[in-house]
Amino acid sequence: MQPIPASTWLSFLLVMWCWASSLSGRDFYVHPQGSDNAAGTLNAPFRTIRHAIDQATAGDTVYCREGVYNEGFEVRNGRASGGYLTIRSYPGEKAVVQPGLVLTDWRTTSYPNVYTHRIVESLFDHETLRLIRKKGFGITRLRSMQELLNPPPLAVGHDLCYLDQASDTLYLKLNGANPVLDPSLVYAVDSTRRVRIRSSHVRLMELHLQYGYHGVTIRSVSTSDANTNASYSEILNCTIEHIAHQGILGGIDHERIEGNTIQYCGHPLAYNNGELILDRYDHCLYYYGTYGIIRDNFFRLSTGVEFAIGHATDFSGPTGLPNNTIMDGN
Repeated sequence: MQPIPASTWLSFLLVMWCWASSLSGRDFYVHPQGSDNAAGTLNAPFRTIRHAIDQATAGDTVYCREGVYNEGFEVRNGRASGGYLTIRSYPGEKAVVQPGLVLTDWRTTSYPNVYTHRIVESLFDHETLRLIRKKGFGITRLRSMQELLNPPPLAVGHDLCYLDQASDTLYLKLNGANPVLDPSLVYAVDSTRRVRIRSSHVRLMELHLQYGYHGVTIRSVSTSDANTNASYSEILNCTIEHIAHQGILGGIDHERIEGNTIQYCGHPLAYNNGELILDRYDHCLYYYGTYGIIRDNFFRLSTGVEFAIGHATDFSGPTGLPNNTIMDGN
């Protein structure tokens, strides 16, 4: 048997190294003080998660360094093969994804406890604009100025808002005796300000998501295309809180939702056939996929958990969720 030449061994090792590197994927880094013109490395990070995702593909990891990211993002470039595209906090650090914006130019009005703010339509979608109290729930949006000034009995005792779309003017009525508005305590969101998974094999891990329209939505671009079918997504060990509507909404199949804290979702009142009713807030999780694994989560202060269609492999309904905690209270 002839000995294998050293050059052949070196070529073999080089091929194996390249193969292993392709499996492990690339790492990208983001920092609130970075630049999207940088290289996206640990020492020269990008500034926005959205830009890092645009550079990444299957098997890559986007590491978000400590800080607050005032953005939502959409993931369309996962793949049916090649490993997960992972977006996560850098180990040992807390990355806060905060799509909502603080409105800073509130003005007093001649109406008691009512403040006003101009809303630029290019910044917010008027139809879906919502307000959220800092560290609290969404603020119920009424349908007329008359309702705001003379709220129905059910609305008494709640903060309320109304948007006059003709004049681009937002009105906020605070509950209580002679309340003073602290602008830093109110966030504005709309349906574009959220995190969306829209392709397969996307993993969100150890992120803190707050002040969004929804926390995370899982919806396909195309259910017939394996690459843009948002199945096999994972949401792991994240905190999702202070959301205008659902904490997690959607699902296709084989999702894994595990180890998360989801709380303070929705707003106290809602319209039903034109009448204002007690809404008991919104769903921490509204799941309508199939064969999902949903376990070891903590859900607080909301309608709870609802499964619209299909079934999941790891439970047989809201009372059969393995090791999940559903808490109604502080």
